Amino acid sequence: MTRARTYAAALCLVLLCTALATGPASAADPATDPICSTVPPHQAVASGPRIQHIIVDGTPVSVLLPPDYATSTKRYPVLYLLHGGTSGVDDFLANSDLVARTGQIPDSSQFIVATPDGGLTGFYVDWKDGSHHYETTIIKHVIPAIDAQFRTNPDRASRAIAGVSMGGWGAMHYAVRYPELFGAVGSLSGGVDNQSPDAMAVFLLATITQRQCADGVPAGQYDLFGMFGNPILDAGRWTEANPVAHAGNLRGMDVYLTAGTGLPCDLADLPMIAADPTTSAVEAIVGHTTLNLDLALILAGVRHTYVPKPCGIHTMRYFGPELDTYLGRLATLWAR
Repeated sequence: MTRARTYAAALCLVLLCTALATGPASAADPATDPICSTVPPHQAVASGPRIQHIIVDGTPVSVLLPPDYATSTKRYPVLYLLHGGTSGVDDFLANSDLVARTGQIPDSSQFIVATPDGGLTGFYVDWKDGSHHYETTIIKHVIPAIDAQFRTNPDRASRAIAGVSMGGWGAMHYAVRYPELFGAVGSLSGGVDNQSPDAMAVFLLATITQRQCADGVPAGQYDLFGMFGNPILDAGRWTEANPVAHAGNLRGMDVYLTAGTGLPCDLADLPMIAADPTTSAVEAIVGHTTLNLDLALILAGVRHTYVPKPCGIHTMRYFGPELDTYLGRLATLWAR
């Protein structure tokens, strides 16, 4: 697809989003609303002897402790693992092999995993319209609270941030904005270039989903550009948030990127794509935004690992193995 056609497609989606977000000022009915009806009605809930749930300034955080945490006096590194859109703080715990996989890591490489809430589709930022302050809460309050309540190694080298999908973007966003806090960062199928035209349309759709479906604000009573501002009039704000524009800030970190193409890897993917075509379309978008970041890192002279995949769609079937690989990478990095 040419760049002009890509812009045209993105513009069409933006206009569709605008049409869906404007209309009678009544609260969205999840059963009939064309956007909210696609949002999973319930988020995962997990419990277990290694799992704790805390609230920091009103923000839920799930914490997965090492198997020997209760019987040791050791201090541990921390992985801040950011969930994807329409997921929640327990999604990795309930729907992936996170608990089992971390249980297999040698004692000398164990670490704590903390997952703070980033909203239904809030993208982990402080919104321009003032409706959400995810970034301030996580950076200024959640990280200090984890260091205060648990036996962590509270230093940059012992702190990593990674995520899937929306969480992959959030991880890279935090890493480029706060490089003094993180020694490692990973994006697993993350849409890491918010100024790529089709990704921009996804962010605008995410604004509608968050405001109507999570916040309960009626259509027409919120700012469609409430997350970053108008893409043209507030272009500087979009650029300020963009990991690609600040790739050089990742210098000195352990940087890991991976994404698929949206193409099915086998016959098992076909029913999933048929049921939800966005699983293919979104992975295609995050695939090329990940390539954009890879190229920006190369131009900036930043060492990193980029693992492009020839196929794969935007589902936990692929997120799970991506996460397993990244957990192993951290276990090696943090071997003591």
